[in-house]
Amino acid sequence: MHREIFGAGGPWAEALTLAVDRQGFLRRECPSCHRLFKVRATLLEGRLGLRRLLAPSACQNLYEADWPLGSRHCPYCGGAASDDQWFTAEQRAFLDDRGATLVQEVRYEQLAQALRTLAHDSSPTALPSRPERSQKHAPAEPDDMRLVSLFCCGEELKISESWQGSVRCFLCGTEHEFGQGLIRDRLSRIL
Repeated sequence: MHREIFGAGGPWAEALTLAVDRQGFLRRECPSCHRLFKVRATLLEGRLGLRRLLAPSACQNLYEADWPLGSRHCPYCGGAASDDQWFTAEQRAFLDDRGATLVQEVRYEQLAQALRTLAHDSSPTALPSRPERSQKHAPAEPDDMRLVSLFCCGEELKISESWQGSVRCFLCGTEHEFGQGLIRDRLSRIL
């Protein structure tokens, strides 16, 4: 009996997710100041991961991960960047590694299909070598950071425990001040 071998051990369905903490928050990194914070994981975050995963491939359905990007803001420095610029270094490395493996698997399948359809050819000129399946996993997400509620968009963020300054909304950039001293200082500047 002839058994077909697909890709790096497939065919299979793989649920590729970035790690979230127990409350459903996903770590992000500002591309300007490189400080870390967390946002609630949404469908958009998953689509951004898919977009980065498919970036190195020349797949025919890249349109599934292609849509206009919006802009987001750093809670610390207020810097703005497009939606797809907020991955941490570990998340980028994980998604880039899986994307490179995906490209190798697609290439293997294309070459293996030619070999399978030319099975009666006794002397093939090329034999595809099956790629190794990536063993990298998304890093686990610890339950850390301080939760803050933002009134402008009704969202919550997690910021560094040691952060004492104002916090900007990740979605709209509105500045929020927390703590009695911060509000008093701002009122004295205004009056």
